[in-house]
Amino acid sequence: LFNQLPAAALLFHRRDLSPLPEVARVKMRDETLLSGKSPSDLFDPNDAFRKRLEVQVGATTDSPPSRGSENGRYVVPGLSWSASDSLITLFTERTASIIGRCAGRTQRLSGVSLRGDNLFCVIHLSSLDGKPLASSRHLLLTPSARAENTGAAYSADRTKMTRLGHGPILMEAVRGEVTLPGEAPYTVWPLSEDGKRQAPLPVHRGSIPIGPMGAPPALGPVLWYEIERPATPGSAH
Repeated sequence: LFNQLPAAALLFHRRDLSPLPEVARVKMRDETLLSGKSPSDLFDPNDAFRKRLEVQVGATTDSPPSRGSENGRYVVPGLSWSASDSLITLFTERTASIIGRCAGRTQRLSGVSLRGDNLFCVIHLSSLDGKPLASSRHLLLTPSARAENTGAAYSADRTKMTRLGHGPILMEAVRGEVTLPGEAPYTVWPLSEDGKRQAPLPVHRGSIPIGPMGAPPALGPVLWYEIERPATPGSAH
C-alpha cells in the first residue's frame, strides 16, 4: 500500500538495514523479459530473505527456474522470516516492523512492542529524528491491512487480479497497540491522507492504541500517526 512508502524510504536512504553479503544472480534474454515473464520466477523463493537479488538482462540464455519452496525460518541481521508463522519482523535501531500474520501476537523489537489484532497486517514504527526508537522524541507509525479498489476482482485463489476496479479505495482498519519505553507522555496525531495533523489523541504513556479506539470515527482507517514526546529536563535538543 502506498502509505508504506515513507517508512520504506527512511529505511532505504538511512541504510537502516545493511546489504546482505551473499548474491543470487539469474540471467534473462531480452525476449523473455519483454514477453512479460517475471525475473522472480527464476529465483529460489527463499533467496529474497537470504541474499541480494541480481538480474542480468540481455543474456544469451535464461537461467532455469528454481524449484525451491518457502519453508523454515531465516534470520539475517535486522530481519527474520518465519514461514510457519507467516510473519516477517524487522528490527533495527531506528525502524521496527511486523509484516504478515499478526493475529493479536505481541512482538518485542528494538526496545518497543508491536501488536496487530488483524489476521494480516503491517505495522512500521520509524524514528523521524534519527535517534534510536527507545529514545526518539519524534516518530512515524504506519499501519496497513487489506486494501483494494471498489469493484476489483481476483482469481479463485486470489493470486491474480482479473478486474482493476475503481475508486474509492476500500481499506481494512488496523487494530492493535504500540508500546514505547519510558514514562514520558507522548502526543499522538492521526494524519489525514495528505499528511496533515488531525485532532490529537489523549496523552499516552507507553501504550498507544491503533484503530477505532485510537482515532475519531470520522477519520476512518488512519494511514499514519505522528508521535512526539517532549524533551526531558537536562536532555540534549
